[in-house]
Amino acid sequence: MSPKYLVIVRRGEDALYAQWQEAGITVIWDRRYGERRTTTPRAFGYRRRADRRCAPPDTWVAMGFLVLPA
Repeated sequence: MSPKYLVIVRRGEDALYAQWQEAGITVIWDRRYGERRTTTPRAFGYRRRADRRCAPPDTWVAMGFLVLPA
């Protein structure tokens, strides 16, 4: 049986990660160390006129995790 949900936990939230695992939910760590994009143009030219990403969901900012359908 495949999992119904996938939870991504923010780096450093060890207790939260353990809680989701104990609940029997598939949990993974957020692998990012920091923002990779910069605001300075690259040597070959910057093509994007604006950032296309939206703001992170409230659960990510306030609670440190995301719940996604699997």
